[in-house]
Amino acid sequence: MEITTFHTIGNSFTVAGLYGGPAFLGNTRNGLVGTSASLEEQFVEQIKSTSCQIGVAEALSKATFSNRRCKLTHHLIGCPEFSMWTDIPSVYSDISVIRTDHSITVSGAGIAGSKVAITSGVNQQPEVKEDTSTNITFANASPNSVVTVYKNNAIPYVAPLYLQNDTLDTSQYFQVNDIHIGKAVDTNRTEGNVVIESGTLTFESNGDVWIGDGLIIKEGAALIIKNTGKAILSGGLVEGGGTLQIEAGEEIEIQPGFEAKAGANVEFK
Repeated sequence: MEITTFHTIGNSFTVAGLYGGPAFLGNTRNGLVGTSASLEEQFVEQIKSTSCQIGVAEALSKATFSNRRCKLTHHLIGCPEFSMWTDIPSVYSDISVIRTDHSITVSGAGIAGSKVAITSGVNQQPEVKEDTSTNITFANASPNSVVTVYKNNAIPYVAPLYLQNDTLDTSQYFQVNDIHIGKAVDTNRTEGNVVIESGTLTFESNGDVWIGDGLIIKEGAALIIKNTGKAILSGGLVEGGGTLQIEAGEEIEIQPGFEAKAGANVEFK
């Protein structure tokens, strides 16, 4: 039985494709002239006076608002954790991320008061911690997690991703910066191949991509990368029926170590 998923305008902005943003605020039915604008004003005042998280501001703006219709027709779709800037944002510098086989440690003088998020923590669920010093450690965490450091009025820092010694069998999408994929891209960890067994692994990268020896894309599996920088392939194997697509903003360099078997779907542009 084929299941068709229909998206609203707000929902499609957040999840329907590789576009849009983290959240959508809007009405599911007609609002009221003047009154809806007053609710929006309440929301903005909450953003200015609270933690700037849109989920908190959306809830508190309705708490004391009198018009029931406007409260029930206005909704937040997307990440309630998302914070809005209220000043010129600062930039993180000198952040260090050390990955071992079972932990991730993030250090830096500027991370105190920040939240640190990893894509897969305990029980493979997203994990967020608030840092009160100059370092924080995630125990029992996958070293192949995407690491993001963020706080109010700061441009989030996304650490380079080192994908090593793992088998992936579900479709996933990640937005990262520099990407390193191979069996020995991180000397702090046990060597091992990166096997894309099934599903589609999609990366949108604001940096460069390096693919070395040890990447194996199996039949029926796909790796899709869209990055703004260069892509260098010094290794990797795409088996027949496997798919590798790379769209780079700069040059794509293919070295002798890369191999695509007969029947592989390989596209570079």
